[in-house]
Amino acid sequence: IAFMQQMYAFIGVDANFTPDTSRKAQTAQVPKNQTLNRLLKTENPIRSAASGLLRALLPEAARSRLRSQVISLNSGSKKQGLSAEDRALLQDYYREDILKLQELIQRDLSAWLK
Repeated sequence: IAFMQQMYAFIGVDANFTPDTSRKAQTAQVPKNQTLNRLLKTENPIRSAASGLLRALLPEAARSRLRSQVISLNSGSKKQGLSAEDRALLQDYYREDILKLQELIQRDLSAWLK
């Protein structure tokens, strides 16, 4: 909290401001069914045909809600973490940037490199 208050002061926001962090706006999730996910999110003949049919039957707001619900139902709650190999690769790739940022903001970011 102290760090955020310093950031707020730096950019001119009231230091007493406390944001609501009780819920996350976006969370990454692995789709339950990859094929369904591709059908919903990429251009393809099946999506085009279904879209044309739904466009004729439902108003745009209803189509949007339906699409969101299907995507939500296909979203798994299990988050996929980084493999140790991927984490090491990213730490190595961003090492210099992390060290520069650490120096710039005068904060210990060594935990980012572990």
